Amino acid sequence: KNEEIARKNEALTNLNAEKDKLFRVIAHDLKNPISVMINFTDHVMNEIESLSPDEMREFMKALNKSSREGFALLENLMDWARMQTEDYTFEPEEIDITEIAQKNIEMLHSIAENKNIDLILQTGEEIKCMGNRNMTATIIRNLMGNAVKFTPEGGKITIRAENKNGFYEISVIDNGIGISKEDQNRLFKIDEHLTTVGTNDEKGTGLGLIICRDFVNKQGGSIGVESKSGEGSRFYFTLPLAE
Repeated sequence: KNEEIARKNEALTNLNAEKDKLFRVIAHDLKNPISVMINFTDHVMNEIESLSPDEMREFMKALNKSSREGFALLENLMDWARMQTEDYTFEPEEIDITEIAQKNIEMLHSIAENKNIDLILQTGEEIKCMGNRNMTATIIRNLMGNAVKFTPEGGKITIRAENKNGFYEISVIDNGIGISKEDQNRLFKIDEHLTTVGTNDEKGTGLGLIICRDFVNKQGGSIGVESKSGEGSRFYFTLPLAE
């Protein structure tokens, strides 16, 4: 009995330590886009009469970019916080991966279009899994968002699903900049806090993959990556088949 109590205490200590690290990451990374927005709006307010339309357009583009980064971080934080509440209960339901992936493609279409990136869905008409719709949408949104971020102009991103031993394996495949073996070992770990700049200088926090890991584990699946530097990446996760 003492051993069981010790194990539970250790698990609780580790969980609290991970939460502390996560909140430090959030505090640091949420500060950046907000600081940029404040600086830009200060400059525009002070110089508005002397700024040309082209200069105003550039400021608005930068402001929009920072707003999107801050909003994406907040979305992830809210999703993760919702799962941590004591009254949260996970009740699997039948979900359609094709429908969820299609909605994410529509959401990311304008961002991908700005980089002339093709988003291709290869999942078949209906892919029925047991899981949580919001969690799964968050996972796919993060993986697709990262793929767009790290794929150069004119690239291609494919979403694919395969039936494997009682699970569907959902893959997000890009032909982007890839990830070194060393960095792959640091993914999905909050204490590593790996951050990389995208092909158009997009900022990231690494927080999205931590949330993907937690959400996949909660649904009884697994998550992983295959990649080579300069040759693109395949991020994949599994969910149980609908009965």
